[in-house]
Amino acid sequence: YKAQMISQPGEVLNVNTLMDDISRMPDWVLLEYGIALRPVDLRADEDGFIEVDLRQAVIYDIRLEGNEKTRDFVIERELTFQPGDVLDMNEIDRSLRRVLMLGFFDEINRTFTDGPSPDEQILTISVTERKTGSITGGIGYGTNDGWMVFAEIGEENLFGRGQRINVSVEFSTTRKTYDLGFYEPYIDSRGTSLGVNVYHRIAALDDEVDRRTTGGDLTFGRPVGEFSRARLTLKGQNNTYTGGDFEDYNSRTVGVGLLTNTTDHPFFPTEGYKNNVSLEMGTSLFGGDAVFTKVELEHSRYFEVRDGGFVFAVRGLGGTVLTGELGESEK
Repeated sequence: YKAQMISQPGEVLNVNTLMDDISRMPDWVLLEYGIALRPVDLRADEDGFIEVDLRQAVIYDIRLEGNEKTRDFVIERELTFQPGDVLDMNEIDRSLRRVLMLGFFDEINRTFTDGPSPDEQILTISVTERKTGSITGGIGYGTNDGWMVFAEIGEENLFGRGQRINVSVEFSTTRKTYDLGFYEPYIDSRGTSLGVNVYHRIAALDDEVDRRTTGGDLTFGRPVGEFSRARLTLKGQNNTYTGGDFEDYNSRTVGVGLLTNTTDHPFFPTEGYKNNVSLEMGTSLFGGDAVFTKVELEHSRYFEVRDGGFVFAVRGLGGTVLTGELGESEK
């Protein structure tokens, strides 16, 4: 801040100018560094040395409002600060972005009130919850599948604990599918997530051949830095055929991936990007029939064209087989 001051070494001391410099200091530090502080003492000696004592504000307490469904711990585990820490606005805003990106809230606000002393602040986080449960269904008709009926029930914030579950069924003249998925975002204090999906599908390839597919996957995730998340996926699938000359086919794959998301909103981003890269390897272990390696890349980027107006988005994706040959279900 010294370079921003009007009072400089070697110049005649003007007390009024010095006091103006000191009074502007808290706003400048807050704008540049996000730290709240205030001058508490000023000393000057006969040799011309001026010493300013500063005191940083600390968080006295954190209070939550508006989360009628969502449990307090779901919000608190996304915060990287706690009572007693220095009040750092940049860190607070980064944590509130993490809360917003959970997808459970339409709006998040923060307010500060004085604590027991001038240097202690009470942070109140107010949220507006969005509806996280859904029931969908429909009827359709296609020339390949004939009449089709589907239904899905999902909940993104199960019991207010941040867990996700979805169940879906689909029936048509040529296909029947049953899917069940569950996601737990925190299985330990370091943010390791666990996702489980299982499914059973029956498809009529022609009038004489049916394919029954039973499979599932297990995915572990872990944060890597502020915006990225690494994952490990284990997947298994069995395909059995009735009729025709098809041979039963099983696949066992191991996948690794990295997702980076710097966007500013989980549903309506106006800036930032998403990168998703994944590498999947088929193995003959545990009864797998295909050995292969494939890679997939995806990139999305968002640009706000006009404030409160339009957003331009671009998305590209691609994939290729590095080694081996893919089975029908991996193509």
